Amino acid sequence: NKFDLITNNSNDIIAFFTFEPKQTYLYVSPNIKTILGFSPEELMKEPDFFKNRLISGHEKFSHHAKALRNNQKNKIKKNIHFSFNILNKSHESVWLENNLVPIINSNGKIDFYINIIRNITEQKIAEQKIENQYMNYRNLLDHSPAAYIIHHHGTCLYLNKALLDIIKYKNKSDILGSFVI
Repeated sequence: NKFDLITNNSNDIIAFFTFEPKQTYLYVSPNIKTILGFSPEELMKEPDFFKNRLISGHEKFSHHAKALRNNQKNKIKKNIHFSFNILNKSHESVWLENNLVPIINSNGKIDFYINIIRNITEQKIAEQKIENQYMNYRNLLDHSPAAYIIHHHGTCLYLNKALLDIIKYKNKSDILGSFVI
């Protein structure tokens, strides 16, 4: 009863997944319907459910899946954490963070992994906005006719092309990290 209360009311998808004896989902919390629009049964029918809906990062996702498979086969008890971008049932982009914890039986073998999958789309959007602001600011400084230098206690962290021209240097790397004051 308590487990059902947790899985039904959590903001995370909770799933049990194994590679052995065959790759399969053993359990998926019903709130997957709320978070991604899919039913637990849809996920449980498809062992490569998340992989098949990836928007990008296929190589990274495959790397983690291979590590998990290897860990389960070789009884390596190691938590794994990664994020990925998929399409939900409405074909909208959703960023998910997956924390996998091996569940060990009395023989020391990994029976399955408990996946705690969190929707981090809002966080990723905020990070992208910050990155865009940084790139816009940097682009503005890089193309400004005025010379700019950013330093921390005299150590050069940034300079633009206009400053390079004034001091007659060709490469920023010759000055970055140097004490310039």
